[in-house]
Amino acid sequence: MISVVIPCLNEVEFIDATLESLLIQEPSGVDWEVIVADGGSTDGTDAKLEQTPSGHALD
Repeated sequence: MISVVIPCLNEVEFIDATLESLLIQEPSGVDWEVIVADGGSTDGTDAKLEQTPSGHALD
């Protein structure tokens, strides 16, 4: 299992692109997860992450 941990703070404008860039690099045959650790964002990053479906590609 590979875990990618992304710490963030007030990254609402960039978090989608960050997650999408990870998804296009998905190695085949490897179990992996992405953990986003929000450090108390006040710009809506937390709300944006809550809208991101688990286990699904972003649009």
